[in-house]
Amino acid sequence: MKRFAVFYFLLILFNPFCCTNNKSNPEAASIHVDSKSHILLTENNSSSLAQDSSYTQGVTAVDLNGDYFPEIFATNSWTNDKNFFYLNDNGTFKKDARFSFVNDRLNANGACWGDFTRNGQLDLAVANVNNAPNQVFVALGDTFIKKDLPQNDAINNWTYGMTWVDATNSGFLDLYAVNYKNQPNVFYKNINGQLIESPNHVLSIGAHSSLNAVWSDLDNNGFLDVIISGENRNYIFKNLGGYKFEQLTDSPIVEAGTFSYGCSVGDYNNDGAMDLFFTNWDSPNHLYRNTGNWQFEKVTDAGLSDLPSKTEGSCWGDFDNDGWIDLAVSNDGANYLYRNFSGQYFELTPLSGFTDTSINSNALIFFDSNRSGFLDLYVANGGNQKNQFFNNGGNENNWVKVHLKGRKSNSSAIGSKVLVCTKSTKQTQEVSAQSGGGCGGQKPLTLHFGLGQSEKIDSIRIHWSSGKVQSMYNLHSKQLIEVLEID
Repeated sequence: MKRFAVFYFLLILFNPFCCTNNKSNPEAASIHVDSKSHILLTENNSSSLAQDSSYTQGVTAVDLNGDYFPEIFATNSWTNDKNFFYLNDNGTFKKDARFSFVNDRLNANGACWGDFTRNGQLDLAVANVNNAPNQVFVALGDTFIKKDLPQNDAINNWTYGMTWVDATNSGFLDLYAVNYKNQPNVFYKNINGQLIESPNHVLSIGAHSSLNAVWSDLDNNGFLDVIISGENRNYIFKNLGGYKFEQLTDSPIVEAGTFSYGCSVGDYNNDGAMDLFFTNWDSPNHLYRNTGNWQFEKVTDAGLSDLPSKTEGSCWGDFDNDGWIDLAVSNDGANYLYRNFSGQYFELTPLSGFTDTSINSNALIFFDSNRSGFLDLYVANGGNQKNQFFNNGGNENNWVKVHLKGRKSNSSAIGSKVLVCTKSTKQTQEVSAQSGGGCGGQKPLTLHFGLGQSEKIDSIRIHWSSGKVQSMYNLHSKQLIEVLEID
């Protein structure tokens, strides 16, 4: 694989119709791929990612050293095993046990990366169960400094997941922790780089067993809203700004009696609105189409809710690069891989090793392990079973990657949206610190867009969390574009 250079794009234009402009940009350096294979996902048992057994609950895939080869961090729970950390050396993974977040043995459930100190390095938050304190590992050069997070009732701590979020678009990342066993959730405000617990916050939701929280701008007003999944019911809160939230109680999403492990967010029909897929235990999973103005329509005719399952995780990703995001679902039993056909329906796709009924799978993520331009799949398994890694052999379709670096926005660009327009599709994605169900998995901060047969990109429009809008026009496919926010 050829090395590549990346140019910063600093062009800013305030044309709201990003798909109808004929301006041009300087040529960007590209990653060119000869896509000859029509075989897509294939299980790779020889990878170091598939050699370790434990009870892995969460998984992250983020680039920690700036080479755009994402590292893998997997959290282990219930067995008091060490967590797994794999450095990515040009597409080859090497297990690394140098750091304290590997060696603590604290029954970790979930984790997320984000630069909350604004020093240009990604910090790590780890959610622990079994009365262990939650932790933040602050990146300082080549080391990480461990800090325990305060909590009202640390003795009974049972945190399922954590999410970095810029709740007020201040440029500083806050932290939100969801707790099980009827413990209140915890919201940590970031005050000039210091995480301060905000007790009795509206998002605390006391006496409710929460399992997952996903933040997404559901009404396109520039603020990240929050969907909370739990054992007894789900919650949805509208972000009003200034750390104020309004609970919405008249949505079908919050129907009582549902045991939801989590929710994954993605615009599956390319209409510019974020849709929701809920993973449920002992009941059908549900896809909700976002029709705007806080209206969500349960989709019953798309082929996603007709299979019995005990579902924990899910993730969106365009693994065939046709311009429509697909869906992977992890179960206690056979997993499901759904191919998206133009946002109209989903087709269950066979995948050897993935649909094995003997596997107990938890979190899973799509990510490009080797900069091939095609999304691979990593699956975290429990029951002392090996985790699984599936390589993507690619096809003839095109793609583009977009990586954002915030300046006024938080440096990780979490909460920013990117709209990519071609002659055939108009796709919207968000930069997020967590996605998926259950303990969840954090997908890469670099966004991946499949482009189908389109070799040219009409426009790329970035809506930064700061409110700034930045646009580029007439770009080639098969390249990674790094964009630095304009002051």
